[in-house]
Amino acid sequence: MLRRKFAPKHKTGCLTCRIRRVKCDEGKPACLRCLNTGRRCDGYSSSAQANEMAPRPESAVAWDNDLTSRLDGRAFIFFVQSTASRIAGHFRDDAWGHIVPQLVHANPAIRHAVNALVGLDRAFWNTASTTESPTQEMRAFSTKHYIHALNHFRRLLSSPRPTPTITMACLLLFIHIEALRENFASTIAHVKQMSLLLGITTAQPQQCERLEPTIRDALTRIDIQASAYMGSRVPELAPQAFIPLPETLMDVALARKITNIWTSRLLLFLRSTADHIKYCSPGNVPLESIDESATFQEAFSRLEDMLAQLQARLQSTAGFDVRGIFILKIRVKLNRILSLGCLYAEESIYDAYLDDFRDILRMCRFLGSTYVHENMITSVLLDEGILQPLNHVAKLCRDGHTRHAAIAELRKISEQRNTHSVYVVLKMVERCVALEEDSLGESSRCSDIPEWRRIHSCGFDGPQSLELRHVRVIFKSLPNGADGDWGSREETISW
Repeated sequence: MLRRKFAPKHKTGCLTCRIRRVKCDEGKPACLRCLNTGRRCDGYSSSAQANEMAPRPESAVAWDNDLTSRLDGRAFIFFVQSTASRIAGHFRDDAWGHIVPQLVHANPAIRHAVNALVGLDRAFWNTASTTESPTQEMRAFSTKHYIHALNHFRRLLSSPRPTPTITMACLLLFIHIEALRENFASTIAHVKQMSLLLGITTAQPQQCERLEPTIRDALTRIDIQASAYMGSRVPELAPQAFIPLPETLMDVALARKITNIWTSRLLLFLRSTADHIKYCSPGNVPLESIDESATFQEAFSRLEDMLAQLQARLQSTAGFDVRGIFILKIRVKLNRILSLGCLYAEESIYDAYLDDFRDILRMCRFLGSTYVHENMITSVLLDEGILQPLNHVAKLCRDGHTRHAAIAELRKISEQRNTHSVYVVLKMVERCVALEEDSLGESSRCSDIPEWRRIHSCGFDGPQSLELRHVRVIFKSLPNGADGDWGSREETISW
């Protein structure tokens, strides 16, 4: 008679480890064994453990202006209930909704970083009080915990075998903290460190398997946003070869992943190839670059069709899925336009896409009027919403009514977010339009703006100068035509 193979029963530990019949380290709120193998920890079933994990009553008290007591205890609750979803923005994001909260008690660096982010969140959006003391106290709370987080992170890196998921989650939090503080130089420094460590981790199969996929995806999106915001930055995590498109998009999560892959690949092409052709040797476009541009155009056209099909299947769905699809449709349409005009110095090439610009504006207006943007916490550098698309519509579309409507939407965002960087973007775009229209205003048409007057690029330098309440803005144009030299105009924006 065959005897059943013995397998030990584990009466303690999380449900996932008990089902797998492996020893659990019983970490709370999630065990490291599950996190390190990419599994979701289903928690603990015993009443004693559940009571141990549950927040004490005093830590669940609603936030008020008494910020001097019980602050640490309430920070985690507030992060889960509010901050995480506001950072996630228009998408469901497991990195912020599940993984980061699970890691809070796995390492003190993450716990302190979460506290620092919550402190910034409350300081940034505290409009209920008429006094400045709560905001100042929350900023002090944030700074204190951020210093602790950085100190613990240094110890983590010096340990013999740092856990990839915890290391990358720390950098994810640090990047958002610095971006929300509008310390863009420090933000980019963390992004560079993230790219370096992620490259090392990916090159080691065992380490790569231990990295939580949702954290890796979140960091890849940061790499994309940093390159989209900084005109000369090459995305460091972009795939080096074209990734085939699927036959269909089954859900918004897959649509977001595919869109990000192709957006990253497009930004790599723009920064490493197209910009050099456009700004250094206009008119001399190699055939292989034209072929690559055509590949992007075809891919984004197909993605537009697939997103329309996905939207039709999810018509009865509300909330995040609708918002996410609209954001992806905006990005894909804009990517198609950029891939069409990226190799040529003539700005008039964009005049053929007025209907596309109007569609982008319509979708941005829908998102702006339907969903409350002031409930999202982000910065120009990490914006995955409508800020960048509106910026492109205002600069690339020379139809007066359309571009001024885009500026009006940007002005609403600036008033809602009340951050220096968004204000600078608004003023920079307003000045760019004013230079082109030369007092024509909203009545201007594309044909009213000659090529020699059009602004080809504009940006502000020295993000550190935001603290000095002024930035230097540079506008580039071809005043003598495509065969002439580039001309630069410098102005200062103060506030």
